[in-house]
Amino acid sequence: MQRRVIIAVVAIAVVIGALSLFFIFYPTEKRITIVSINDLHGALLPEGSNDGGIAQIAGYVEELRRQNPNTIVIDVGDAFQGRPISNLFYGESVIECYNAMGLDCLTIGNHEFDWGVDALKDLMDRADFPFLSANVVYDDLFEPYIVKNVDGVSIQIIGLTTELTPEITEKKRIEGFQFTDAGEAIKDNYNESCDVVVIAGHMGVEDEKSEGFIALKTSGVTADVFLGGHTHEGANWRYNNCTFMEAYAYGTAIGVVNLTMDRNSEIIGISSEVINVTPDYESETVSDIVNEYYSMVEEEMERVIAYSPSQLRRNSEGESALGNWVCDVMRQAFDADVALTNSGGIRADLEPGDVTVGDIFSIMPFDNTVALVELTGSQLREALEIGIATDESGELLHGIVQVSGLNFTYSDNEVIEVYVGGKPLKNDEKYLVATNSFMAGGGDGYYVFEEGNNLVDTGVLVRDLLLQYAESSGKIEARVEGRIRRV
Repeated sequence: MQRRVIIAVVAIAVVIGALSLFFIFYPTEKRITIVSINDLHGALLPEGSNDGGIAQIAGYVEELRRQNPNTIVIDVGDAFQGRPISNLFYGESVIECYNAMGLDCLTIGNHEFDWGVDALKDLMDRADFPFLSANVVYDDLFEPYIVKNVDGVSIQIIGLTTELTPEITEKKRIEGFQFTDAGEAIKDNYNESCDVVVIAGHMGVEDEKSEGFIALKTSGVTADVFLGGHTHEGANWRYNNCTFMEAYAYGTAIGVVNLTMDRNSEIIGISSEVINVTPDYESETVSDIVNEYYSMVEEEMERVIAYSPSQLRRNSEGESALGNWVCDVMRQAFDADVALTNSGGIRADLEPGDVTVGDIFSIMPFDNTVALVELTGSQLREALEIGIATDESGELLHGIVQVSGLNFTYSDNEVIEVYVGGKPLKNDEKYLVATNSFMAGGGDGYYVFEEGNNLVDTGVLVRDLLLQYAESSGKIEARVEGRIRRV
């Protein structure tokens, strides 16, 4: 009897031990961490004293991987264009940092086309990760999606590019590219056999009116995570069991989504947050890469070329002092009657005090050139009306157009009065207009420039004009003076 008891006890212990070993080696739960970066715009260096840069982002990634090796990292587009430390090397510095970080994939954003297809191909050749877009077609250049197997969990990542790209990109940069419907692209590439579906879409996801939300809804399929970008907003919300995430811009924040999976790779829990990047973590490897590139641009970027007695700010909803200065420089340089530029092309304010080369690069990071075109008064009025156009909710479509050589009043979507050089606009009279190559090529919907006469791309960078003017004058002054008035 005693022997039977002993045998039974031993048998139970063996079973318990076996079960213990089973649950040790085959845990009931797995955790997958997804990290998103969007709209870095080449901001490898911290934007402010309390911010991090790419080395700090990499430090956060290292810490997250230490906590959970099942971590994947995704860039959701507009990674390269925007800061001198990237622009001067056509994004090579960003690629090196991402290779060192172990980025898993990168979605094509609209600004990935800014340097042309050859420069983009060169970046792709240098990258240790794929570039994704399911709704942009060009000789199979981009992969529509990838499938990652992470600890036995199959994760499909579908890349999407904003459908606005043809409107907001210089035409010559996207010749031969086909941009298709994002919702259809999701539906056509959706793999229902995967355990997790992630949409990495370079499009806003901040609310139910956003481009990303509408694309997913019209696709008719379900996703677990939608990582967004493009609008530089913060988003972290759920709808129909899908987490929508966007982490602002310029490397100031990252999005982190944690998925808890059961033994059958079903999602049984999800948490998400937008984390502000601070100097708390830092990757030494990536920091060394950044410092190497920074040393190559530091001396030139920190060279003082002028002085600004006051702050010159941007304003995408009205006239701005900085917009006035940019347009004045363009108009005066080519003795044009009028100069127009889009608010979205002016990317930073100018602070009072010494003005450096780097400040001008930050204000005008894009390699747009000055274009000259002859427009009739009617065409000029049409250009202004494009510059004040709003959507159904009354929001400006592209930010208000900045001007020099004229002043105008408007109400809603209608231009009321226009004066050029102090004289009323005449519909049949011809005016020489200076603008940038982006707008001259139909960017932001300014197709009216293509209808003008004698359109010429001067080949002179707008940024170079600003640098030359600032250095020659030694002083930058401008003010809001009533060029644009809403009545």
